[in-house]
Amino acid sequence: MSNALALVETTPRALGTRRLMKTNNPRTTAPQVDSLLLNQPLDVLKVISDHLPAATAAALSLTCKDALAVFKPRNPTDADQRAIRHAFEKYVSDRCFYCFVCGRYHRYCKTWAFHAIGTDTWLYFPEECWELLSPHIFKLGIWIFAFHLFQLIMNKHFYGEGRGLDRPAFHPLQTEDGTIQFQPTIAVLEDQCFLSVRYTVDRWEVPEYLPDILFCSHYGTNAYAPSRDFPQGLPELTAFRNAWHHGNEHSWYESQGHCSVCLTDYTFKMSLRPRVSRHPRMSSLAVLAEYRIEVVTYHQLGACRTPDDWMWKAFSTTPWGSLPDQVTRQQYIDSEHRPGAIKHRWDLGLARKEKRRKDAIEASEQAGVDSQHDFRQESSQQE
Repeated sequence: MSNALALVETTPRALGTRRLMKTNNPRTTAPQVDSLLLNQPLDVLKVISDHLPAATAAALSLTCKDALAVFKPRNPTDADQRAIRHAFEKYVSDRCFYCFVCGRYHRYCKTWAFHAIGTDTWLYFPEECWELLSPHIFKLGIWIFAFHLFQLIMNKHFYGEGRGLDRPAFHPLQTEDGTIQFQPTIAVLEDQCFLSVRYTVDRWEVPEYLPDILFCSHYGTNAYAPSRDFPQGLPELTAFRNAWHHGNEHSWYESQGHCSVCLTDYTFKMSLRPRVSRHPRMSSLAVLAEYRIEVVTYHQLGACRTPDDWMWKAFSTTPWGSLPDQVTRQQYIDSEHRPGAIKHRWDLGLARKEKRRKDAIEASEQAGVDSQHDFRQESSQQE
């Protein structure tokens, strides 16, 4: 379909379009061009049209009037109409995007913020869309994320400047007591959207009082029975709690893990150290055990072209929800989505981007040096 849509930008040259409208002024009469496609027999064109997806046929039909008569979709279904609107999202406007909830275009604001989705986007989404948007919204830490915001970020990547949102620069946020910090980062690597979140927890209390935090839709900090909102806890946290209760806690612990449902890898670090300080519940100084837990998650969200993409669906669907055809990461565990592959892809992609940035700076500096050298040579020759 992407190849057919590209014809919209290259026609009439690509199709050899013939003008049907004529004028009496010979100076304004367009030259006749033989069409490579439209000169085929009508029966052949009919067969081609019947085998094209609705969005591809619609793209071809808009190239010229001859193509409109041949390739215009007849009696398109609701799914066909949605596919056509989605395919032409790039050409509609730089202020609109395609809504997968209602199948229409909505305006968007370039100042939308991820942490204020409820207030910033309310004016742009109809009420009926908000009622159906909940399956495409999830929460990590204290941040709320929605599919259409990642969609707009990838729109800018695929469609160019002015066609979507910039990647937001998140500032670290923390809870009111200052014991938990959150730091999200979004990156576009190899035409895929990646999200990484760093969670840092500094606590006085024993681990079972750790507040509920979601690291993905399937793992969190919950120490007890999984619930719909807070599923099972990380295995590292369970082992940490057991060691704490049995007096076998270590001063340092580090491991890596992954989610078997969605494309999420994580690193887990725990450090335990004595600290002489004033306990919030004590009036005098005391030697207290303070522990720090640092979890860094790495999520591959896919190209974010549709919420039905299994990468996004697996990431945003809870264990009690339904996955499309039960497709999960476990089925791809031996391929490019093996444990640790997402973190490796994140680290490698950022390293390559940093190298390209440094190479561009060096090339720019070298160009400036060469320009000054050429200028000096020209000046000396003139003298």
